[in-house]
Amino acid sequence: MTVLRIGYALLLLTVLGLDAFCGSILSAAATALLVLTPLVCALLHLRAAKKLRVRLDAPVNLEKGEAGKLRIRVENASALPACLLGVRLRLTNLLTGQTAVRHYRLTALPKRTSVSEYRISSAHCGRIQLTAERCCLYDPFGIIGIRLGEPAVAAMTVQPKGFVQSVYVSPDANCPDDSENYAPDRTGYDLAEVYALREYAPGDSLRQMHWKLSGKLDKLVVREPSLPVRRSVLVFWERTQTAAPEQSDAQADVVVTACRSLLESGVQFTVCWNDAQEQQCVSQPVRSVDELTGLLPRLLSAGTAQGESGAALFCRSSGEAILSHILYITGRVPEDAAELGRFGRLTILSCGADAPEAIAFDAEHYAEQLSELEI
Repeated sequence: MTVLRIGYALLLLTVLGLDAFCGSILSAAATALLVLTPLVCALLHLRAAKKLRVRLDAPVNLEKGEAGKLRIRVENASALPACLLGVRLRLTNLLTGQTAVRHYRLTALPKRTSVSEYRISSAHCGRIQLTAERCCLYDPFGIIGIRLGEPAVAAMTVQPKGFVQSVYVSPDANCPDDSENYAPDRTGYDLAEVYALREYAPGDSLRQMHWKLSGKLDKLVVREPSLPVRRSVLVFWERTQTAAPEQSDAQADVVVTACRSLLESGVQFTVCWNDAQEQQCVSQPVRSVDELTGLLPRLLSAGTAQGESGAALFCRSSGEAILSHILYITGRVPEDAAELGRFGRLTILSCGADAPEAIAFDAEHYAEQLSELEI
């Protein structure tokens, strides 16, 4: 837009010079045309802008470094063409806090919808918020802009690539195999103990069928398996800290990969992180890959902020939580992180900060450093 305005200024100065030097009707008409065109277009655009809408269509999911298609739709319900529509698009990574601004020039014919495609990608994972924060209809010279209505918004999730990892969940000494305890508040995977009975649903495993009871009730009944306490894992991500985008990206990759590795090992778990701005802990049990995928938009929106550590919040709000293992991922290790050990066996993974009680990893070599993990 700046180039158009500079060109307009140079053209106007040239015409004014000719008019002053020659004083002809042609030069005067050219001067009047250049001066009046932006004003007349602005008056017409005041009405047309009410019938213009900009829509954003972004990919739902992308992998880090992968390019996708961003579609910007301009719906023009007016009888006037939108010859020059300027769109300022802001992209905000809610996880890392990074922002970027892009500018687009679009057009739309009368009574038509035009679609423009652009490549979009992100070098870091996270939840990307896209906002067309300024959409203006301009005259051909880009002098006077008439703003459209509400800004268009969209969002996409850029997932971490993940890495190959083997996770071994060691037995809990406080809960040996011969005296197994089960979590009373959630299902698990152990059919040796029944958590609940319910009617059969498509997709249920035949291993869960309660054949004897099904024969008595003349309908199919399945057993909900229980969760052994010795295998009840909590994956906690500390978000009360400042971190470079590369470190937040690495931590997110470690968290998601650990979750996938636990699922591959047949271990169900709970993912927890602290909402640093709201000063509360958010937790979600995960029993399948689909549940983990559905959780990623929220998990990868967990930005950082200053305040009370997530470890302290969890200790204060969780009462007597039934756990056996806690995998705690953080940047620096807060002083009160050790308090998590009273809930179960604690394993701390620290990104970019050495601590005697933690397994350290960095933003460049974490895939090799954490390829094998025992918790």
